[in-house]
Amino acid sequence: MQLFDFTNKHPSVTRVLLALTVGFIAGVGSLVLEPQTGIVGILGMLALVTVIVAIAVGYPVALTVSHLVRTTKVLRGKPIPPSDAGLDVWTLFVAGVYEIGYLTGFKEVEFRADWHVQLVNSQTHTPIFTQSWPLIMVVLLLFVAGFFALRFNEAGALPPLITVLSIAAVYLGTALAVVWTIQIVTFTNKADAMLILPLVVLLAIVVKVVALQVRNFEVEIDRRGRVENSRVLGKLDSVLVDAKRWPLLGLAFVLPLLGLIVGVLALFGQSPSLVVRAFTETAEWNLSTEVAPQNVFFDEHYLCTVAAGGHRSVVKPLRMGRRHGNPVVVNRQLMVANAFEQVLEERVPRTHRVIRGLYDRYGLPVAKLIRSRWVADLVWVLMKPAEWIFLAVIYLTDRHPEDRIAVQYTA
Repeated sequence: MQLFDFTNKHPSVTRVLLALTVGFIAGVGSLVLEPQTGIVGILGMLALVTVIVAIAVGYPVALTVSHLVRTTKVLRGKPIPPSDAGLDVWTLFVAGVYEIGYLTGFKEVEFRADWHVQLVNSQTHTPIFTQSWPLIMVVLLLFVAGFFALRFNEAGALPPLITVLSIAAVYLGTALAVVWTIQIVTFTNKADAMLILPLVVLLAIVVKVVALQVRNFEVEIDRRGRVENSRVLGKLDSVLVDAKRWPLLGLAFVLPLLGLIVGVLALFGQSPSLVVRAFTETAEWNLSTEVAPQNVFFDEHYLCTVAAGGHRSVVKPLRMGRRHGNPVVVNRQLMVANAFEQVLEERVPRTHRVIRGLYDRYGLPVAKLIRSRWVADLVWVLMKPAEWIFLAVIYLTDRHPEDRIAVQYTA
């Protein structure tokens, strides 16, 4: 009972405990699937899985549950702590970081690559057409402005018309979030279900914020008479001061607000069709209508292969080849390096095994760090002296060195 009172007074502790509980359950499950021997192995695996799952899954779930509970309290007319506003901001920030981190880390999304750009390995094209980013950013900025206006101002502190426009801005941002979630939740992996949580928590926060404005607004009766002499203004005033109508009025203002945004952006060269093309002129996502070119395979374990993925003007790709059944970009340096290894394997197999073992131990971790074309360019330059040495060895040991080099990575 004392623990219940403590967690009720300290909701942050409740969220942490819930996150750790989810992680602990996952840790126990991992021990069942992969039994460990020894107390150190069991505790180590349990602690590792508990922490990872608690951070990656448990905490987002705990935040979502917490906001659903708070929204339910507001809808029932119950009070919520003043710190709730700060928690809303923190939650939206965490949701954005987790979602972008998942897309870039697990789905390897390249947000600057439209559907027609050829990617490598497991990379995925952007789920939003890059030319539509100005439109997306304006909608997001209006959402943030509307949210802060509603969340950090007491009901009645703002003019009713500003309140309604703020609700419309929040609705518009929420609609964008709904379409965005439909776009990215492809369920190619079971973990994609986590991408639904940000939308759920956003909907809970929006409902709560609007409900607080409606519930706490009080009409100043003594100041209503100023527009009674005008039937039109009086009617508009009576509509705007009726807080119960604000949610529907905000919904009615969404389309005019979107039209205003599109019109202003059109003056700066943005096409009105980007409202639709933002999600359809993409590939590999739920709302996509385009077909992307096949990804090129770069073996990320080998420095020369990675270097072949640098800028064309630097690494000078020659043709496409095959490696382990996958298409790869082949340049002169890569062919020379592979031909050199082939010579070693044929003539000094023991030495080759030693060199290969050393490279697998020290070279592979370095190769895995190469994640951009600029770094690949640098690796190509650093490998140039080694390429000359490889070439010298090939010419000294092979009667037809260029023939050996030319046939590398061919079917």
